[in-house]
Amino acid sequence: MPFLQIPDGEAHELFRPLSVIGSGAGCDLRLPEVSGIAAGHFQLLSDGNGHRLLARATTRVNGAKVKEVMLSDGDRIDIGPVQLIYCAVAPTSGAEARPADGDHLAALLQFARLVQQGTGPTELLSALLDQCVAVAEADSGYIVLLDEDGPMIAARTGKASNASEPVLLSDTLLKEVEGRRQPLLVADVMDNTLFATAQSVIDLRLRAAICLPLWVEGTLRGLVHLGCSKAVHRFDTTTLQVLEVFSGQAGILVALAERLESLEAERAVLSKRLEATRSGRIIGSCAAMTAVFERIDRIASSNAPVLILGETGTGKELVALELHERSPRRGRPFVALNCGAIPGELLESELFGHRKGAFTGAVRDRKGRLLEADGGTVLLDEIGEMPLHLQVKLLRVLQEGMVTPVGGDRSTPLDVRFLAATHVDIEEAVASGSFREDLYYRLRVVDVELPPLRDRGDDVLVLGRAMLSEIGDDWSFSPEAQVALLRHAWPGNVRELRNRIQRAALMADRSSKLIDASDLGLAEADTGPATLAAAVEAFKNQLIRETLARVSGNRSEAARLLDIDPRTIYRHLNRPNSGQEP
Repeated sequence: MPFLQIPDGEAHELFRPLSVIGSGAGCDLRLPEVSGIAAGHFQLLSDGNGHRLLARATTRVNGAKVKEVMLSDGDRIDIGPVQLIYCAVAPTSGAEARPADGDHLAALLQFARLVQQGTGPTELLSALLDQCVAVAEADSGYIVLLDEDGPMIAARTGKASNASEPVLLSDTLLKEVEGRRQPLLVADVMDNTLFATAQSVIDLRLRAAICLPLWVEGTLRGLVHLGCSKAVHRFDTTTLQVLEVFSGQAGILVALAERLESLEAERAVLSKRLEATRSGRIIGSCAAMTAVFERIDRIASSNAPVLILGETGTGKELVALELHERSPRRGRPFVALNCGAIPGELLESELFGHRKGAFTGAVRDRKGRLLEADGGTVLLDEIGEMPLHLQVKLLRVLQEGMVTPVGGDRSTPLDVRFLAATHVDIEEAVASGSFREDLYYRLRVVDVELPPLRDRGDDVLVLGRAMLSEIGDDWSFSPEAQVALLRHAWPGNVRELRNRIQRAALMADRSSKLIDASDLGLAEADTGPATLAAAVEAFKNQLIRETLARVSGNRSEAARLLDIDPRTIYRHLNRPNSGQEP
């Protein structure tokens, strides 16, 4: 008889037509519940000469990732941290041999492939019950879940497929299996003294029945009930053995369906929390971002110029868009121009427009970006890079509300709201003479300053999850990835985070939909501190961040685990370069 050998462990005999291997309670070979091992990780289907492996999660055979493969003697199977060896031995003869006929094998293979194709658990339950009815040649079939309020029908098929039809269940059979916790085959009800006189059996005119317990993670959660009212029936022990395989699958599917339902509920809660931590396109929950949201709310409806400050990649253009979308000008154009990306000799024409013949190459009149934004909002990004002679002309536009094109002698009225953004220290630029002081005060009627991502604490996880949801609902971060996200300094800010997540989604294992630190390119440790004091500070930071990641950012719980006062965490994370927001 073939078997699976766990190195330095016991061998598991593969006597069933279909064996399920994984961490779930209903598996034929149950492995540890650790990362990388799914509840029903893979299946082994016997065809009489060997076993075909059908993988539901990431599985490697002899080092190669596989979905379906015929196993040979000595093949090494790796799933997560566990390694198994497939050993093929000639099948024994006599009573120990358990062959299944071709129809049964075909049914098992058909269902196994449905599982492999990623069919949802609810649809799989119905398909599984269809197969059970077909294998047993039953009239009706039910999957019954045992609830506090009584039995609940999870799936029905055969004569029971019409929801308007009466439920053909025998309470006596169900109670017997629930009490015995073992499969029950009644080949001829009339010959069975216990069931022949049961009122429910008489009312249903049952001639044969099969009931199988449905185990979910070690707990009896339901039953598979098959009934037959034919005078000639085909229920036998071989059929029962095949149906036991199906009932084991059903238990795994119920557990999976409940977990998916729980995840959906959790996702809904997270979505509500996310809505509470966003302002339009901008996401954040730290104190600094809350202040940004409040300021946007206050100034959005005004026509006052706004200077948006912050490092590269912090989301300055998103703030500008949000100010425009919340203003009375939201139905008019929004024009963004990067003053640092256009050479000085072209920037003047780009901003103010030009007349035909104003310079070499001016073959026709051009309106200019400021007039294109007339009635709307213009964002002058990287305003600190604008040449001084253009700063003078821009100042005149702000003062007079008129635009004069290059080479023109007539001015055109302009109605726009000016927003400017820069990552440079604009006050230092004014002090050094590279930026005009009068223009600075014209643009900085009000300001919005965006914090760098390294100072936004848990926002990196909130942002990361929101970006993952844009890629697909099933993606998530491993605990190690969450720690790495919190530890990284993010010199490129939110833009760097988005780029790393997009790359990780391409590089990560798509079957698990789990992003690890190595997928993000954050697996390597940061450069160590130079002094003992710095090393102690870095260790405290790392320990606090890792603890926060383990408890999903709950600082009270983190303080309890670290055996410190919660205020200590708040004070410590508020220190310069701590990488967290209080």
